Amino acid sequence: MRTFFNVYIDETGIKVQGKQFWIWIFTTSTTTLFLIRKSRHCKVVEEVLGENLEGVINCDGWETYITYKTKNGKVKIQRCWAHALREVEAVVDKYKETKSLNKWLNDIYVMVCKAGESSKPLYIRERLKEKCERELQAWLDIAKPYKELKTVRTKIENGFENWFTCIIYPEVEPTNNRAERMLREQVVLRKITGTLRNEKGTTANEVIMSLITTWRQQNKNPFLELKALL
Repeated sequence: MRTFFNVYIDETGIKVQGKQFWIWIFTTSTTTLFLIRKSRHCKVVEEVLGENLEGVINCDGWETYITYKTKNGKVKIQRCWAHALREVEAVVDKYKETKSLNKWLNDIYVMVCKAGESSKPLYIRERLKEKCERELQAWLDIAKPYKELKTVRTKIENGFENWFTCIIYPEVEPTNNRAERMLREQVVLRKITGTLRNEKGTTANEVIMSLITTWRQQNKNPFLELKALL
């Protein structure tokens, strides 16, 4: 059986008995799954999504997502524009001569958003995608002499084919903010607790947070749902 959906994925560090683990989030428009694993690599994505996925993954530029493959080969990926824009803006704060390039990249992002929101037929959106690709390639060419932009420029160039998936699939968002927002509560809990104490507590965290977050997405009352479940 094959599934097709758009899933937003992110991960952040968490301590379990003082040792480094990773808390993962896999979220769609209606369902969220939290997992805590020792690994930050591709096998966790494979564990959750399997090998029959037909859909789009929203993510940052971490190589884990690039190496994940299904029976049909590489999956479709939408890289997070928010990450790229933040990194370029951080450079601008230190080197004002890159200010115009920052504005240009933001203008390209606006083009991507408008193209992705288009209700036009596929062949028109494909043309819009090509236009955005040309614009981003021109940005990369002009940015090349700026040593200050080398790191972020390399990231953008290496993931070039994954910046415009949302134009072809309008239901896909151009950023991974959805997953990042849902991880914030875990980040707050991490700051309060410092570390999870044992395997039982780790499993409880995964299950309870997955249920509560999913119920909220489905406009259900978590207290009533948990009471009914118990």
